Amino acid sequence: MNSNGSLPDQPYHHFDPNGLYILITGQGLFSPHWGLYLHKEGREGQKFQIANVDGPWRHAGGPTKSVVTSKNLSVALKVATIQPEKHETVSKCAFDLPLIDYQMFGNIDCRTWVQQVLYDLNADRIINLPEKEIKRIPGEEVKALLAEAKREDTCIVTESRFYRE
Repeated sequence: MNSNGSLPDQPYHHFDPNGLYILITGQGLFSPHWGLYLHKEGREGQKFQIANVDGPWRHAGGPTKSVVTSKNLSVALKVATIQPEKHETVSKCAFDLPLIDYQMFGNIDCRTWVQQVLYDLNADRIINLPEKEIKRIPGEEVKALLAEAKREDTCIVTESRFYRE
């Protein structure tokens, strides 16, 4: 192991403890996949996402140690800091959200699901994002970061310009 705790042949991404991130993976043959990640500490975290690999959309994710060393990660955009006593609330919100088309965000896909989870967490005052910006975060901000990550052939881990403590 290196001094930063990563395996020598794997990249190591730095995440803030208790940070909630929008994750964007894959830029190859498929369109980018969106998910959420709640980093705990070290390599520990919780991944939240939906997938439709073998049919209808379904919830996926769970505890993980692989995000900090992921080679498929393009962008990790920090949108909030979640106090440890609220971790379970985030998990419940993400995994209990119905997998339907969302009136505010459109037809269900991994991006609109992330938007709806953020909207619900914001409405419940678990996170503090400007409500009108929840639609814009996935559009403008992520699009620019994805272009930069592709151009630089790197992963970008950063705070959203809308992040507030």
